[in-house]
Parts: sequence; structure tokens; C-alpha cells
Amino acid sequence: MAKKNAEHQWSFIQTGGLVQVKIKSIEDVLNLKNLDPKLWVALACPTTGVDFPQETMTLLDTDKNGRVRQPEILHAVDYIKKYLSRPEVIMTPGDTIPIDAF
Repeated sequence: MAKKNAEHQWSFIQTGGLVQVKIKSIEDVLNLKNLDPKLWVALACPTTGVDFPQETMTLLDTDKNGRVRQPEILHAVDYIKKYLSRPEVIMTPGDTIPIDAF
């Protein structure tokens, strides 16, 4: 199942009766600003107790309220667009970014 939104082709998956966007490429990440907020599965996520590096969650939580909210994700995407010449490196597993990606 796919839906076109602001010139970007989104892919969706259905799990447990819930339809959600599948983030599978850097283009998906870079187009999150164009995704209707009604299609986000969650508009906030706790910074602890999730299967995601704590350091990353702490960096994303810019207002330090213990939750990462949609605007903070979009701010991170803007940062990626501004500072990375090869933003696709964020889709590669690991804990470093090559210097030539900046």
C-alpha cells in the first residue's frame, strides 16, 4: 500500500490492526515534514525504555521534558538537511558518521 504526499511516495505497513508509514529510505526521512501529522503513529515518545540508543534520544529531546515530540524530529531532519552532504549515512548502522559526510 502506498500513498503519494507532496510529491513523495510513502509506503505503509499494517501491523496489529494499525496502518503506519514504513521508513525505509533517506528520502522518507527527508520528507517527514510533508507527512500529514494524522499519519504519524505517535506524536511523542519517551526518551527511556525504548529500543533506541539513549544518547540519541537525549539529543533529540531538545526541551529536556523526557519525551521526543514530532517538532523535535522535524528539527533533527532540518539539521540533517543543513549539515550533511550525504544524509543517507544516517541510515547505515553504527555509531559514527564519516567526516566526508559533512
